[in-house]
Amino acid sequence: MHFRIVLTYALNLFFGLLYPTAKSVEAVESGDNGHDDAQWLMYWVIYTLLLIAETLLWPVLQWVPLYGEAKAILLAWLVLPHFKGATWVYETIIGPGSTKLRAELQKIPALERFLNQEDAAPAKVFTPEEEARSVEERKTQVTLTVQETRDAMISKLDDINGIADPKAKQKALKSFDKDLSKMANVGNKKFA
Repeated sequence: MHFRIVLTYALNLFFGLLYPTAKSVEAVESGDNGHDDAQWLMYWVIYTLLLIAETLLWPVLQWVPLYGEAKAILLAWLVLPHFKGATWVYETIIGPGSTKLRAELQKIPALERFLNQEDAAPAKVFTPEEEARSVEERKTQVTLTVQETRDAMISKLDDINGIADPKAKQKALKSFDKDLSKMANVGNKKFA
């Protein structure tokens, strides 16, 4: 009986922490932010949720026969690459549930602002010279953008002018007028 408890504890330690930690370090050091990074992040989210549930339910779980063995099997299923259990659990249960929960929480005004905040970096303070240069660079960018847009619109008009079919030409001109109207509306809006 004592050997079984030690073996179960060792398997839970190996599959729950040691193996996933080693694979996570390997994924981080691989340098490619690929699928393996996401897989191990999913595992750690699931493991944390299991740990929270186990902590809360421990008064009941300690009386469940073979709980330790079942936990070891579950952890092995979650981490072993043959099964990819963590990916399956996250993509079918936790991910969709998290999306729904986030949508519901965003309906609460105080939480909406909190949940929509981005990782805001502290604003850089510019010297007056940097600000002036920044404004001049933006003016240049506006001029270039306007010139490119003008050239594209004139080219589009030339293409429309080359259409032989009067109905098709009329349709193309209406579409052009809509695009031109949208651009004029954007130009007329005042930016705050």
